[in-house]
Amino acid sequence: MGVHLKVSEANALLAHFRVRPILMDWIKEAQSKDELVAKALEDPQGRKGEMFTKGKDGVLRYRTRLYVPESDGLRKGILEEAHMAAYVVHLGATKMYQDMKEVYWWERLKKDVAEFVSKRLVCQ
Repeated sequence: MGVHLKVSEANALLAHFRVRPILMDWIKEAQSKDELVAKALEDPQGRKGEMFTKGKDGVLRYRTRLYVPESDGLRKGILEEAHMAAYVVHLGATKMYQDMKEVYWWERLKKDVAEFVSKRLVCQ
């Protein structure tokens, strides 16, 4: 999607840029190297009846949530972003987990959120 910024008085073009979903690219790249993706696509119901699907965007999802592999600090980056951006009010691990689980999925997500928040002095 292109975006044009204009100065209203001079009607001059200041910038033209394309917004790219960098996080989705990072997730897709990590998924391309992850064993679980291949296994999930072979057996979408999985060992626990879990439902995995691959969307038109090529990203694997667990039910409707994005599957996030542990790759090059991806999970940590998502935790940091969630903690600093949308959750600046520091409502704690439970609220952060409840909000994150709407969008993301990985095994041990709840435990990872609790450990992450417990290490942040501001949140203790």
